[in-house]
Amino acid sequence: MKYAKTLPITLSGVLMAAISEVICYNNIQEAFLSNRLTWFGVEYVCDARNWAHHQIMSLPSSAETAMLTKCTPQATIFDAVRHALIVCSLITIFPLPLSSVPFPELASRLESDISQVLQDGQGAIPTSLLLWISSMAALAAIGTPKRASLVAIAARLCRNLHISSWESLQAILQDYFWSGDISDFDGIYLFLELQMQMLEQDAGNGDTIEDEIT
Repeated sequence: MKYAKTLPITLSGVLMAAISEVICYNNIQEAFLSNRLTWFGVEYVCDARNWAHHQIMSLPSSAETAMLTKCTPQATIFDAVRHALIVCSLITIFPLPLSSVPFPELASRLESDISQVLQDGQGAIPTSLLLWISSMAALAAIGTPKRASLVAIAARLCRNLHISSWESLQAILQDYFWSGDISDFDGIYLFLELQMQMLEQDAGNGDTIEDEIT
């Protein structure tokens, strides 16, 4: 996962403890399912799952993190990553149906986070990370009015990164946090929406995210 490489140390330091637990759980789960941990009881896998989910859900907000209270742009990025991680955890680690109560609220918070990041200037955050965040927001917004606007943002980011296939989008998602076995179906459906949106944008004024910031 690319968090440590793409986030400032003030952000990655706070997030990496929880993200490391997610990586550990993913490794345990993959090894268990492939029968490489035959001595490992399913209860240990459940314990690792519960601990990883607990770590994600226990991440403090930027307002509760002293080093971020006076740094608004980094605080916004931190909250965006935190909310996106919570979406992922509720989809892949401790799954809830996408129609469940937490997701519309998370989609709304992520839309606000993303809008603020774009207003502050995208230079503070890699486009690939912002695309992952926007994709998580779009998944959280399934069945809500916010889905269309979040898909439109993700589509413009895809155009910026010259993404033209599901495989290329999937590779970026996997760089951060993505479980193919669980989420690929929703991801493919999202990419089809992104394709349609990119075609509409190409037929329109052709603005990119960078154009809108400048």
